[in-house]
Amino acid sequence: MLAESLYREYPVGSFLLWDSSAYQEAKIAEGVKNSSWIVDGQQRTTALCILFGEKPYWWLSSADWNKTLACYNVMVNLLPDGDERLEFALSNPSEKKTPDG
Repeated sequence: MLAESLYREYPVGSFLLWDSSAYQEAKIAEGVKNSSWIVDGQQRTTALCILFGEKPYWWLSSADWNKTLACYNVMVNLLPDGDERLEFALSNPSEKKTPDG
C-alpha cells in the first residue's frame, strides 16, 4: 500500500529523524561513529527496504532479513496502452510453485 500511495502522490506521513551527533557513539577503527536514528517512520522505511530489496542498517541478521524478504513479492500490473495507472499487489502465497508442481 505504501508503494501505491507514493505512486499516486498520496500523503504518507513524515519521517522523523534524530541527529545524534551531539552524543558520542561507540568507537570504531575509523574513530567515533555518529548516527541518525529513526524516531518515527521505521515501518515505512522497512516497507521501502522490502520494496527495493535492500536490508536496513538496523536489521542485524542477514539470514532473518532474507527470510523476511522472501515473504514479500511486490507485483506491479502495467495496464493496457494509453492507461498510465499502475496496480500494486503482494503475490498470493498459494500461487507459489511447489517443487513437485
